Amino acid sequence: MIRKALPLLLLVLVMLALADAALACAVCNGGEDLRTRDSYLNATIFMSVMPLGVIGGGLWYLRRRARALASAGDPVLADPVLADSVLADSDLGEA
Repeated sequence: MIRKALPLLLLVLVMLALADAALACAVCNGGEDLRTRDSYLNATIFMSVMPLGVIGGGLWYLRRRARALASAGDPVLADPVLADSVLADSDLGEA
């Protein structure tokens, strides 16, 4: 029983010993003035919107490219049955 509890006890002791170091991190007291709080808010918004923008931009590009190929008369995009047969005959479907 003591052997199982010893690692947990050591972990708790190390965490208690390093509590002052955790309070000294750069962002713990970051929201003291309005300029800093606004900067953190803007950075959070940017980091939240950026992945959505990248995914949305990629989907927009793919849609635009598919429409361009369809208007150019690509037979695979114009006929869904032909597209299925091309995909079935390709090596991509085989593992």
